[in-house]
Amino acid sequence: MKIFEELLTRISLRQPVVLCTVIGTDRSVPRKAGAKMLVYDDGSTYGTIGGGEMESRVIHAAKESIKEKKSRQLTYALVDPSQGDPGVCGGNVTIYLEPFMPQKTIFILGAGHIGKAVSELSSWLGYRVIVWDDREVHVNMFGVDRHLYSFSFLITLSASENSPAQRTTDPLPVFFFFEMNP
Repeated sequence: MKIFEELLTRISLRQPVVLCTVIGTDRSVPRKAGAKMLVYDDGSTYGTIGGGEMESRVIHAAKESIKEKKSRQLTYALVDPSQGDPGVCGGNVTIYLEPFMPQKTIFILGAGHIGKAVSELSSWLGYRVIVWDDREVHVNMFGVDRHLYSFSFLITLSASENSPAQRTTDPLPVFFFFEMNP
């Protein structure tokens, strides 16, 4: 089960990773159904699904899966390398590649009724939600599945070459949200 611990670690670190699982075998193959391997975006791995040319091809396909953000299924005949097969074990193997990509993050500035509604919708859509507000009472109304912060922040209201910047820490009457890629 260490492979799942490693997968969870990479997900919590917001690093892309592909879980490669042998899902089907026929006749002689290096590993049986259920064998797993993680492939990271740099091509390094954790675990094995059999080694050799087949595993090398799977690593290459997993890196493509990260770039495309799509899962895929691969089937290899391990019979005749002269025909391009990645092995000589005599069987067939099917491998499922499942990428785990970092969630996109949405920052919501303002935890009023609109901010709460936007955070619920954003969470439902699969975003990692971070909410900021200087009113702790509003922040405490949110569910536990969001990252919540309460603070006062400094806003530059206007600044030009001819006038000094005006600053305020008053509660803002407006609502902001924006998206940030991981």
